[in-house]
Amino acid sequence: LHDAENGLRQLGYAGPVRRVLRHGKPGPEIVRMVAELGCDAVVMATHGRTGLRRALLGSVADHVVSHLVGTPVVVVRPADHAGHD
Repeated sequence: LHDAENGLRQLGYAGPVRRVLRHGKPGPEIVRMVAELGCDAVVMATHGRTGLRRALLGSVADHVVSHLVGTPVVVVRPADHAGHD
């Protein structure tokens, strides 16, 4: 989490950053945390799984996008995973 914050700072982000560690199912915990903290936006990475793998494994990003209403969600795919599934 410290590295993620440093990455934001290196990109020029000067706003507040809060590091939070939660336990539970990732999708519902992220949605709950966004509501509790009153976050302005969510940026999260995805592996970009499709088809059967996604159906079997589920998708945290899909859960967050479909359950957050009124909060922008940006989903990015890491460059080293692009095209590899």
